[in-house]
Amino acid sequence: MDVKRLKRAMWDVISPLNPPATPLTPEANRPMSPQTMSFTTLYKDLPPKITPVMAQNLSTPIAFVTLLHLCNERNLKLVGTEDLSDFVIETEVPFNTN
Repeated sequence: MDVKRLKRAMWDVISPLNPPATPLTPEANRPMSPQTMSFTTLYKDLPPKITPVMAQNLSTPIAFVTLLHLCNERNLKLVGTEDLSDFVIETEVPFNTN
C-alpha cells in the first residue's frame, strides 16, 4: 500500500473545496468554522481516487491508521457519534462570506 498516495487521496476527499489560505490572501484572516465528514463517507469515497490495486487492498484498519497519520499532520480532530457507530473527521475551514 502506498501510504503517501492514500493520505493524499484522503486529503483530497476531506478538503475538495478548501484551497490552502496563504498569509497574503484575505481568506487567511477569516474566522474559522469546522467542516466535518464521517469516516464511513471517506472510506466509501476513496476507491475512485486511488489505483485499482490499492482499492482492492484497502481495508478499514489500513484506512483508519492512515487517517490517524493524516490527523497528526493536518491537525484534524476525530469525534465519535452519539451511538458510537461511526466517527466524524473535523477540519477547520474559513467561513464563506459570499
